[in-house]
Amino acid sequence: MPPTTDDAGESQWSELPPDLLRDISGRLHAAADFVRFRAVCRPWGESLADRPPNFLPWLLAPSDAGVDLEDQRCRCVFSRTSCRAPGICIRDRRVVRRRYTGRRMPDHTHSVVSGDDTILVYEFTPHPPGKVERFLSDFEGAILCPDDECPDHEPWMNVRSNLFTDRCCAAVYNRGDVVCSDLANCYVLWKTVHSYVNNCHCRTTVTTRAALPDEPGKVRRCSYLLESRGGDEHELLLASVLKEAAGGGDLSVSVHALERRTGGEEPVVGWSRRDNDMGMLGDDVLFLGFPGSFAVDAARFGGEVSGGTAYFVIGDNSGGQTEPCSVYRYSFHDGAATLVETLPPGWHDARCMWFLPYPEISP
Repeated sequence: MPPTTDDAGESQWSELPPDLLRDISGRLHAAADFVRFRAVCRPWGESLADRPPNFLPWLLAPSDAGVDLEDQRCRCVFSRTSCRAPGICIRDRRVVRRRYTGRRMPDHTHSVVSGDDTILVYEFTPHPPGKVERFLSDFEGAILCPDDECPDHEPWMNVRSNLFTDRCCAAVYNRGDVVCSDLANCYVLWKTVHSYVNNCHCRTTVTTRAALPDEPGKVRRCSYLLESRGGDEHELLLASVLKEAAGGGDLSVSVHALERRTGGEEPVVGWSRRDNDMGMLGDDVLFLGFPGSFAVDAARFGGEVSGGTAYFVIGDNSGGQTEPCSVYRYSFHDGAATLVETLPPGWHDARCMWFLPYPEISP
């Protein structure tokens, strides 16, 4: 912003038409620009009073297991800005700590907040090869519903199940069920049953498993679960990052809606393709990450990002990765994936999380 060095200059800037000020302030999508704009003069600062900032999403690197408080690495790939925020999270519980109402949080690693403000916290622990026990659950979680949604339920409802998979890519609470996915299957945890083992009360969850939609000629690199922004309320979407099976480097993203139908005693799971529906995705930008993903109306960012796109982080998938991960943007309009940025050294784990920042900015 140009400095105001005298009364004449200050008057020149302070007398800009309100419509022009609104247009300029609508393009402030970084906290530093927001603060600079407000500091130019009083009329500029007052023009922001009724306009909450819409900052572009940032990435959070995964936290190290067993580390309670640490410097959390953050990066905005749109402005090429990095920072380290000390002690802002305890692993992936960073999502929900601000939404508590005084209840003690269960000791689980990951957490996701649904569109109806229901909180799911969970831990996934794959069994060692060859060690599968009937009463050993690899997925354990707890659900906290909003008070007005579940007034008669206990504060945290436990849920556990044996998914019999070595990887859990995503888990969400949606329409009364916990839904999980890996690279091949979807798991719907839909019914709690009680049993007694060695005189101990055990509560497990009946799980329906269904194959993810087939992608001929492609390999699924990762799967994400998120709720749609518009249309059918809280429709659950599966977004898959795909790579050509023939060995090419082309990446793509497919989107399917989960359909649950009653079929006898348990739900029947089906899929409906959505990535060819520009009426649904044309205005949205998807930010795909772990443990949670979300869709946003691209218009809120004033043209900084385009609708009908998806952003995701991907690594080299070698198992002993040493090279930094990369961020890609995929367009559902032309089917092209574009490299946005190769992340700085140290960003080796692709299970990063996107978040929309809401910093406290002193007046």
